[in-house]
Amino acid sequence: MPGAGDLFAIDLAPPFPFSLAAQMDSVDVGEFLRGVFDSNFANRGIMDLSMRLAGDFENLIEMKGQGKISVRDSALWAIPVFQ
Repeated sequence: MPGAGDLFAIDLAPPFPFSLAAQMDSVDVGEFLRGVFDSNFANRGIMDLSMRLAGDFENLIEMKGQGKISVRDSALWAIPVFQ
């Protein structure tokens, strides 16, 4: 992700601002979601993900971010939104 910066950074003074950047490529969706949705067969596919979040711990609902997710060769039937 262009301009992503550090993987994780946090200021040690209140209000404890933080930033998080992550990127995953060719992740097995079934393994990634294991234990989140109760299904051994319904979640499969390959996922690419990039994201960046920033905020502070005194105002978590004000957190801002951006990201992109791509899923291919998938079946996501255990996730209600995709049903």
